[in-house]
Amino acid sequence: MADILLLEPGYSNKYPPIGLMKISYFHKYIHHDYVRFAKGELPEAFRDKKWDRVYVTTLFTFEWERTKKAIEYALSVAKDPTQVYTGGILATLMPDLIAKNFPTVKNNTGLLNRKGTLGLEHEECVDTMTLDYGILDDIADQYVYPAHDAYFTYMTRGCGMKCQFCAVQTLEPEYIPYISITDSIRRVDEQFGSKKDLLLMDNNVLRSPHFDEIIDEIKALGFQKGATYINPKTGKSVQRFVDFNQGLDAFLLTPHKAERLGELAFRPARIAFDHIED
Repeated sequence: MADILLLEPGYSNKYPPIGLMKISYFHKYIHHDYVRFAKGELPEAFRDKKWDRVYVTTLFTFEWERTKKAIEYALSVAKDPTQVYTGGILATLMPDLIAKNFPTVKNNTGLLNRKGTLGLEHEECVDTMTLDYGILDDIADQYVYPAHDAYFTYMTRGCGMKCQFCAVQTLEPEYIPYISITDSIRRVDEQFGSKKDLLLMDNNVLRSPHFDEIIDEIKALGFQKGATYINPKTGKSVQRFVDFNQGLDAFLLTPHKAERLGELAFRPARIAFDHIED
């Protein structure tokens, strides 16, 4: 059993670190390791503890200074400087920056969707792991994400439009048109309790030839128009919402697709357009 530290830099962000939540599930429930999550750095009680592995997530490239500080901290608390791992958006888009500043750090670019990306036993595909919502309790007295009571998932991956200016073709180069989420949501319900909203991180769901199936599955999961949710803390009924967080491609929106979106508890309507002439 190893001691695993998951570290998110100390920037303000709306959503929890999905990648770290998947890595946590892998270590905690498959490898049976001890896992701790921290934002920025650990509380004083852990000051003298050293960790077998430290994972540092990275977000936007403009957060390099905070990310750099988090990696420096990770190296200071790791037993072995070669057992610090980075991944995420900045790590994928600017791997040379990490290599130049932190030559001992292992940088994972792209998705954790291939066997052996972490170099551990029983690691088939971390990207499809259930999210470990339990790690959010580790920082509950320090930071609460504005959007925390939601299922965070994808029903498609990539985009496929290949716009020159866009980083998605680097982050998610392959377009996967349909990923069922029913089983993963059931596992979250069983292990961590049901969530109020559904937040989909898809880059271009409207491009999918399985769009109707996606809408049907979302409705079957209890997110149809007018859907409600019983808050377990208050017992009150509240509205549920579906949020296609990365935006819906205006270029691909049709009357049929708009009508189908209208069947969902859909809010907000995020519309994306890639060229100003559109």
